[in-house]
Formats: sequence, C-alpha cells, structure tokens
Amino acid sequence: KFSKNKNWQSVGNSIFEGTLKSNVTDQIYLVFGQMDGKRINVRYKKYEDVLEDVKVTHSPRFFINMDMHKENSILHKINMT
Repeated sequence: KFSKNKNWQSVGNSIFEGTLKSNVTDQIYLVFGQMDGKRINVRYKKYEDVLEDVKVTHSPRFFINMDMHKENSILHKINMT
C-alpha cells in the first residue's frame, strides 16, 4: 500500500481475497509507504495485525491502520487468524 496522506491508514483489498498458499508461507506482511515531501517512509507489520475494520466501497474491503495495536484488529476481535 502507499499513501500521500499524513496518516498510516488506507482501504485495503477485498475481504474475499484467497491467495494464501500454505505450502509457501503461513504469514502475510503488509508493506506500507507514505510520501513525506521527497522522502518515503515505510512500515511493515503482519497483515492480520493491521485490519481495523471492514468498509464497503464497491465491495467489502478491509480498512488498514498501521498505527493500531494488534489486539484491536478485527480478526482478533472475532477470534480468527
């Protein structure tokens, strides 16, 4: 993900995404870039730890918040990994 905004939030991919290949990896990380003038700041975290909510655009999508504590993840709240 990438943002020119000052915050570390963005609408992410569809909640119906199903491309995890367990024979390759069992963990997905999100790399998030933010433009700050000519400089790009970068953060990364486990994907499941940054999913704050579900928002509806043209289809349901995860809302990503890189500042959120993993205990506040929507997946953590519903006891799902």
